[in-house]
Amino acid sequence: MKTSTLNAKCEKCGGALATRIVHEYRNDALIGMPGVVILDAVEEVRCAKCGKVAATGFSNLEGLISAVAVARVGAAPKLSGRDVRFLRKALGWSSKELAAKLEVRDETVSRWENEREPVGPTSEKLLRLIVAEFLAEKAPKLDVDEKRIASMRIRTARTTKAIEMRFRPVLMKIARRREPAWEQVSRAA
Repeated sequence: MKTSTLNAKCEKCGGALATRIVHEYRNDALIGMPGVVILDAVEEVRCAKCGKVAATGFSNLEGLISAVAVARVGAAPKLSGRDVRFLRKALGWSSKELAAKLEVRDETVSRWENEREPVGPTSEKLLRLIVAEFLAEKAPKLDVDEKRIASMRIRTARTTKAIEMRFRPVLMKIARRREPAWEQVSRAA
Protein backbone atom coordinates (compact mmCIF):
# COMPACT_ATOMS: atom_id res chain seq x y z
CA MET A 1 0.00 0.00 0.00
CA LYS A 2 1.55 3.24 -1.14
CA THR A 3 0.95 6.24 1.15
CA SER A 4 2.10 9.85 0.86
CA THR A 5 1.53 12.81 3.17
CA LEU A 6 -0.01 16.06 1.92
CA ASN A 7 0.54 19.59 3.25
CA ALA A 8 -3.23 20.01 3.77
CA LYS A 9 -4.89 19.61 7.14
CA CYS A 10 -8.05 17.76 8.20
CA GLU A 11 -11.13 19.98 8.50
CA LYS A 12 -12.35 17.95 11.49
CA CYS A 13 -9.27 17.74 13.73
CA GLY A 14 -6.45 19.59 11.98
CA GLY A 15 -4.38 16.42 11.54
CA ALA A 16 -2.18 15.79 8.52
CA LEU A 17 -3.83 14.32 5.41
CA ALA A 18 -2.27 11.38 3.64
CA THR A 19 -3.13 9.71 0.35
CA ARG A 20 -3.08 6.02 -0.36
CA ILE A 21 -4.21 3.65 -3.06
CA VAL A 22 -6.95 1.37 -1.72
CA HIS A 23 -6.40 -2.30 -2.58
CA GLU A 24 -10.11 -3.27 -2.63
CA TYR A 25 -12.69 -0.48 -2.91
CA ARG A 26 -16.41 -1.22 -2.62
CA ASN A 27 -19.07 1.47 -2.86
CA ASP A 28 -22.41 0.42 -4.36
CA ALA A 29 -23.51 4.03 -4.83
CA LEU A 30 -20.41 5.01 -6.79
CA ILE A 31 -21.56 3.67 -10.14
CA GLY A 32 -25.04 2.49 -9.27
CA MET A 33 -24.30 -1.24 -9.42
CA PRO A 34 -23.85 -3.27 -6.23
CA GLY A 35 -21.15 -5.92 -6.08
CA VAL A 36 -18.48 -3.99 -8.01
CA VAL A 37 -15.01 -4.14 -6.46
CA ILE A 38 -12.31 -1.79 -7.79
CA LEU A 39 -8.79 -3.08 -7.26
CA ASP A 40 -5.70 -0.91 -6.77
CA ALA A 41 -7.16 2.16 -8.48
CA VAL A 42 -8.98 4.33 -5.95
CA GLU A 43 -6.93 7.08 -4.31
CA GLU A 44 -8.12 7.95 -0.84
CA VAL A 45 -7.20 11.08 1.12
CA ARG A 46 -7.52 10.35 4.84
CA CYS A 47 -6.61 12.10 8.07
CA ALA A 48 -3.68 10.35 9.74
CA LYS A 49 -4.95 11.50 13.18
CA CYS A 50 -8.73 10.90 13.23
CA GLY A 51 -9.13 8.63 10.19
CA LYS A 52 -11.76 10.79 8.45
CA VAL A 53 -11.78 10.30 4.68
CA ALA A 54 -11.54 13.71 3.02
CA ALA A 55 -11.77 12.54 -0.60
CA THR A 56 -11.67 9.54 -2.90
CA GLY A 57 -11.22 9.36 -6.62
CA PHE A 58 -9.99 7.43 -9.64
CA SER A 59 -9.76 7.96 -13.37
CA ASN A 60 -11.74 6.61 -16.33
CA LEU A 61 -15.17 6.32 -14.69
CA GLU A 62 -16.87 6.05 -18.10
CA GLY A 63 -14.64 3.12 -19.00
CA LEU A 64 -15.41 1.39 -15.70
CA ILE A 65 -19.17 1.83 -16.16
CA SER A 66 -18.92 0.39 -19.67
CA ALA A 67 -16.79 -2.53 -18.46
CA VAL A 68 -19.26 -3.32 -15.66
CA ALA A 69 -22.19 -3.16 -18.10
CA VAL A 70 -20.48 -5.43 -20.64
CA ALA A 71 -19.46 -7.90 -17.92
CA ARG A 72 -23.01 -7.95 -16.52
CA VAL A 73 -24.68 -8.70 -19.86
CA GLY A 74 -22.26 -11.58 -20.33
CA ALA A 75 -23.29 -13.16 -17.00
CA ALA A 76 -26.22 -15.59 -17.14
CA PRO A 77 -28.27 -14.61 -14.06
CA LYS A 78 -31.51 -12.82 -14.94
CA LEU A 79 -31.34 -9.03 -14.98
CA SER A 80 -32.92 -7.38 -11.96
CA GLY A 81 -34.67 -4.01 -12.09
CA ARG A 82 -31.51 -2.44 -10.64
CA ASP A 83 -29.49 -4.05 -13.47
CA VAL A 84 -31.88 -2.74 -16.15
CA ARG A 85 -31.66 0.80 -14.72
CA PHE A 86 -27.84 0.59 -14.56
CA LEU A 87 -27.59 -0.69 -18.15
CA ARG A 88 -29.96 2.02 -19.42
CA LYS A 89 -27.92 4.73 -17.70
CA ALA A 90 -24.65 3.19 -18.93
CA LEU A 91 -26.03 3.57 -22.46
CA GLY A 92 -26.92 7.18 -21.66
CA TRP A 93 -30.55 6.67 -22.58
CA SER A 94 -33.80 7.77 -20.97
CA SER A 95 -36.39 5.12 -20.18
CA LYS A 96 -38.40 6.45 -23.13
CA GLU A 97 -35.44 5.93 -25.49
CA LEU A 98 -34.85 2.40 -24.19
CA ALA A 99 -38.54 1.57 -24.58
CA ALA A 100 -38.43 2.78 -28.20
CA LYS A 101 -35.33 0.66 -28.98
CA LEU A 102 -36.91 -2.44 -27.44
CA GLU A 103 -40.32 -1.64 -28.95
CA VAL A 104 -42.12 -1.76 -25.62
CA ARG A 105 -44.19 0.86 -23.83
CA ASP A 106 -42.50 3.43 -21.58
CA GLU A 107 -44.45 2.05 -18.62
CA THR A 108 -42.99 -1.39 -19.24
CA VAL A 109 -39.42 -0.17 -18.71
CA SER A 110 -40.55 1.58 -15.53
CA ARG A 111 -42.15 -1.65 -14.25
CA TRP A 112 -38.94 -3.58 -15.01
CA GLU A 113 -36.76 -1.05 -13.19
CA ASN A 114 -39.09 -0.94 -10.18
CA GLU A 115 -39.26 -4.76 -9.97
CA ARG A 116 -43.03 -4.80 -10.56
CA GLU A 117 -42.62 -6.95 -13.67
CA PRO A 118 -39.76 -9.18 -14.85
CA VAL A 119 -38.11 -8.49 -18.18
CA GLY A 120 -39.33 -10.99 -20.77
CA PRO A 121 -36.68 -13.28 -22.27
CA THR A 122 -36.75 -11.72 -25.74
CA SER A 123 -36.48 -8.15 -24.42
CA GLU A 124 -33.76 -9.19 -22.00
CA LYS A 125 -31.62 -10.78 -24.71
CA LEU A 126 -32.13 -7.78 -26.98
CA LEU A 127 -31.13 -5.39 -24.18
CA ARG A 128 -28.02 -7.50 -23.49
CA LEU A 129 -27.07 -7.46 -27.18
CA ILE A 130 -27.63 -3.70 -27.45
CA VAL A 131 -25.38 -3.08 -24.44
CA ALA A 132 -22.70 -5.38 -25.86
CA GLU A 133 -22.83 -3.65 -29.24
CA PHE A 134 -22.90 -0.06 -27.99
CA LEU A 135 -20.45 -0.33 -25.07
CA ALA A 136 -17.90 -2.97 -26.09
CA GLU A 137 -15.63 -0.37 -27.67
CA LYS A 138 -15.41 1.49 -24.34
CA ALA A 139 -14.49 -1.79 -22.58
CA PRO A 140 -11.71 -3.08 -24.85
CA LYS A 141 -10.23 -5.56 -22.33
CA LEU A 142 -13.49 -7.52 -22.08
CA ASP A 143 -14.36 -10.14 -24.65
CA VAL A 144 -17.86 -9.72 -26.01
CA ASP A 145 -19.46 -12.76 -27.60
CA GLU A 146 -22.79 -11.74 -29.11
CA LYS A 147 -23.51 -15.32 -30.28
CA ARG A 148 -23.12 -16.58 -26.72
CA ILE A 149 -25.39 -13.81 -25.43
CA ALA A 150 -28.01 -14.55 -28.11
CA SER A 151 -28.04 -18.27 -27.25
CA MET A 152 -27.66 -17.74 -23.49
CA ARG A 153 -30.07 -19.49 -21.20
CA ILE A 154 -31.03 -16.82 -18.68
CA ARG A 155 -30.85 -18.22 -15.15
CA THR A 156 -33.35 -17.04 -12.58
CA ALA A 157 -31.41 -15.94 -9.54
CA ARG A 158 -32.05 -17.94 -6.38
CA THR A 159 -31.03 -14.98 -4.28
CA THR A 160 -31.29 -11.24 -4.62
CA LYS A 161 -27.61 -10.87 -3.68
CA ALA A 162 -25.63 -8.81 -6.19
CA ILE A 163 -23.15 -10.54 -8.46
CA GLU A 164 -19.62 -9.65 -7.36
CA MET A 165 -17.50 -8.32 -10.22
CA ARG A 166 -13.90 -7.26 -9.70
CA PHE A 167 -12.08 -4.79 -11.96
CA ARG A 168 -8.60 -3.33 -12.11
CA PRO A 169 -7.15 -0.60 -14.29
CA VAL A 170 -4.74 -1.52 -17.08
CA LEU A 171 -3.01 0.30 -19.90
CA MET A 172 -3.68 -0.97 -23.42
CA LYS A 173 -1.94 -0.15 -26.64
CA ILE A 174 -4.62 1.37 -28.89
CA ALA A 175 -3.59 3.06 -32.13
CA ARG A 176 0.06 3.27 -31.03
CA ARG A 177 -0.86 4.93 -27.73
CA ARG A 178 -1.23 3.52 -24.25
CA GLU A 179 -4.81 4.11 -23.17
CA PRO A 180 -6.45 3.42 -19.80
CA ALA A 181 -8.90 0.51 -19.73
CA TRP A 182 -10.54 -1.76 -17.17
CA GLU A 183 -10.03 -5.49 -16.91
CA GLN A 184 -12.33 -7.91 -15.14
CA VAL A 185 -10.47 -10.04 -12.61
CA SER A 186 -11.54 -13.45 -11.34
CA ARG A 187 -12.41 -13.96 -7.68
CA ALA A 188 -9.03 -15.58 -7.01
CA ALA A 189 -7.10 -12.36 -7.75
